[in-house]
Amino acid sequence: MTDTCDSDASSAPEGESGVVVAPFESSGLYAKLFFGERSRLAVVSSRAPRATGTGGLDFEASIPAFHRWIQDGSSLGEDEFAIDVANYAHLHNGPGVFLVTAKSCFGLDAIGGAPGLKYARKRGLVGSPTTKIAAVLARLFAFAERFEADPGFVAAAPHRKLRTDALEFGIVDRLRAPCVKATFDAVSPPLSAVLESLTAQQVNLAPEPDPRRPFSVCARWHETMSASAESFSILRRRAAELEVAGASETL
Repeated sequence: MTDTCDSDASSAPEGESGVVVAPFESSGLYAKLFFGERSRLAVVSSRAPRATGTGGLDFEASIPAFHRWIQDGSSLGEDEFAIDVANYAHLHNGPGVFLVTAKSCFGLDAIGGAPGLKYARKRGLVGSPTTKIAAVLARLFAFAERFEADPGFVAAAPHRKLRTDALEFGIVDRLRAPCVKATFDAVSPPLSAVLESLTAQQVNLAPEPDPRRPFSVCARWHETMSASAESFSILRRRAAELEVAGASETL
């Protein structure tokens, strides 16, 4: 998406007539939490933040913390042991800095000009659409929980605040999930079901309107909890329960 879920609702591109989509046959699912406008990531430093097109954010401050997660063998989910750190913070509105595992990436990015925390899956997702969505969200919330509690991130970004009233969900697979209305129609029911179960709120979905971009949806709901490690722990547990329940139903 090109904003932080604050723009007016948009419509999905119609696409070609008869286009066949299969979004949940893809493993390229991701989810992203945004930093709030009034409490953007603020780095305490004796120097000015690097001008990297990230809204004044110094994503490189996260690198020592990510390396520490590798060294202490931290796991952010089943089979999600970190193996490397990639730094693209020099790119304008780019992927920022991310932690690489064999199956996924956990990162801070500013794609679309909207800084946030992102979990992107590369392989290994199984089960129903609901199960796959819940699995991705459980790992995103585990990342947010660790981020909020990690002393390294707290020291580098004391004024940041993750939003708890919105997130972006997307699928990076132009063959199975092109950015068209048919993909939105296939993704909306299970995504709404999972998010409404997690938040106990009505969720509004707005699709990416540009067919040239990867498919994504901005989900918004009424904020009911503050951004904290405890809040994200609650969301993580709820999402994990949905993942397990969905897996049991498909056996």
